[in-house]
Amino acid sequence: KHDDTPENRNIKELMDAQARLISDEMKRGVFDYLKWFPNGNKAYLFRAQQSTQRSRIYTVEGYYQEWIEKQVGRVRPHRVKDYKSQFQAHILPAKVAESTFGKIPLPFLTRQHLKDLQHGLTAKGLKASSVNGIVHGSLRAMLRDARAEGIIEVDLFDIAFRPFFKPLSTNDSETSIDPYIPEEREDILEGFRKYRPHYLLFVYFQFWQGTRPSEAIALRRQDIDLRYSSAKIHRTRVEGKEAGTKTKRSNREIHLHDNVVEVLKASLPLHVK
Repeated sequence: KHDDTPENRNIKELMDAQARLISDEMKRGVFDYLKWFPNGNKAYLFRAQQSTQRSRIYTVEGYYQEWIEKQVGRVRPHRVKDYKSQFQAHILPAKVAESTFGKIPLPFLTRQHLKDLQHGLTAKGLKASSVNGIVHGSLRAMLRDARAEGIIEVDLFDIAFRPFFKPLSTNDSETSIDPYIPEEREDILEGFRKYRPHYLLFVYFQFWQGTRPSEAIALRRQDIDLRYSSAKIHRTRVEGKEAGTKTKRSNREIHLHDNVVEVLKASLPLHVK
């Protein structure tokens, strides 16, 4: 405790102003550690290479904003969509250690932060497989690239630390499959028939064939052989962009059920116009 003197008050005002500037830089993801703490206990992380990239401290959110833009064209469109959804809905706004996860400076991120994030997502009611996909899938992918760029030094997902921090067990998870009963299915189809007829064929096909939605969307007339009741699955379409299937094994020829063939015959022309 210091005496209430004009000199000490001036020092306090100066420190408060600096704290506001530091907080603002952290929020914007442009915090420069060496500028503020040239002799700080983390300074050694940035002195080895004095480049702008290394001396600038990104927050989780600040690095994410640049990282997600680089994923376009690097990974499949549906993966980019998953990354955006999971980061924006679950990772960046999560509350951990009296802070928001997205505002934590990347070099200060710890395994305890990740463990708290994982616990918080579980407390929200997310299934173990979903939590693992968010934390050990999407977040891990971003932190892997941050390490490759020299933004952080430590692999927070190192297998050596599994006893302390590891993916959740999914062995005891209840099945999420809850199929519609026939009456519910017919009610849904009738609703599309009346109010969204242009989607009816797609919904009918999905009910009976069960392909991935992106695979069904990418189907073309030449992929379907009604004479032999078959369809070739060899591409996907996500957010207007076409690509190959998820894996090589996903390229396949499926058998069409008789009722699906009849519906397709009534809906598709014999020849492409």
